[in-house]
Amino acid sequence: KSRGWSYLAITDHSKAVTVANGLDAERLAEQIDEIDALNEELEGITVLKSCEVDILADGSL
Repeated sequence: KSRGWSYLAITDHSKAVTVANGLDAERLAEQIDEIDALNEELEGITVLKSCEVDILADGSL
């Protein structure tokens, strides 16, 4: 906020990226809830959320 930013993004890897300790569905849901709570408290800046999802060989995510 002190830098004049109006938003920032928190991104992470999905569980397929084990070397990066990617998030499973439960950990991703927890992170989303935490970011939503932050956005309720913060004024003048919005925290965006994202997850890099791999498309696996069988077409699943």
